[in-house]
Amino acid sequence: MLISYIYAVENFKLMRKINWNDWDRQLRGPSSYERYNALAKIYKKLYYNILRAQLIVLLLISLLSSIPSPTIQSLKFTQYAILVLIIVYMCILIIQYRSNYMPKWQKSRFMAESCLSEAWFFMFGFDIYNGEISAIKSVFLNQIKKIKTELKVPEMKVVFNPEEALQNEFPEWVVSNRSKDLSHKMDFYLSNRIQNQIDYYSRRTDKNTRSSEMYFYSGLLLNVVGIVLAILSIGGTVPTYTYIALFTTLSAAFVSWTQSKQYEEISAKSSVAIDELNLVKEELILLKSNNDNVSAVKSKVYEAEKLISREHKVKRNND
Repeated sequence: MLISYIYAVENFKLMRKINWNDWDRQLRGPSSYERYNALAKIYKKLYYNILRAQLIVLLLISLLSSIPSPTIQSLKFTQYAILVLIIVYMCILIIQYRSNYMPKWQKSRFMAESCLSEAWFFMFGFDIYNGEISAIKSVFLNQIKKIKTELKVPEMKVVFNPEEALQNEFPEWVVSNRSKDLSHKMDFYLSNRIQNQIDYYSRRTDKNTRSSEMYFYSGLLLNVVGIVLAILSIGGTVPTYTYIALFTTLSAAFVSWTQSKQYEEISAKSSVAIDELNLVKEELILLKSNNDNVSAVKSKVYEAEKLISREHKVKRNND
């Protein structure tokens, strides 16, 4: 009962805090993308909150274990406090196991990116979206349902504020550009999709590189402090109850957090994606002058969408 209550309260708080920031796209919609994008943010936040709570509890246990207890009463109090924290830690582990936030976050993210890719295909009028717009809107909606079934995305159990989200499923930028010639569509795609994503990956690379270095050197410094305290303790310069375990635990916590956030891996993947997207961008620019080469443009657009989101699969024939 307590675990369910904690889960419900945390979910409610996060839903109220979800908003858009300068990391989000300037182009809004389709609404399916916006909903699953917001849902992915919620699950991501919940997942990292659980990891953060685990580390904090472990640090508190380490801190209490390091504090000297001059009296029997203070020793008993410390022991009871540690017992409570161990129980709290166990509850957090159960919440993590039952909530399954990581797969939910991934599926929501994949679903959002798939919806966005379909919107770009819809704008270009590729394959199943070749026809009158009134006739193929239902095709788009059916495609979204199909992708959702393939990814086995659960039904949304959260209600988003309609004032925050959400343009309709067919935003103006999709509908208005659909009737333009191929050259105009390519210009729009290059600036609002390819370059926008390159800029996003560049910021992502810089941010994760800085975070990785900060946590690494912070963990290293805390570990050095632990070593110095251990040496001083052996020499009798400082009491044996100094907080050696606390500093080594802090160092381990910093390393664990860095590994959980995958700063280095994300930075490396983003750098590779930038290079690949720049190559596709150059190829699309070369193709732009040849308006009748629809097949080649289609192939490059599909390639770009796969590069932007390697995790979700855009199943198309590129012939």
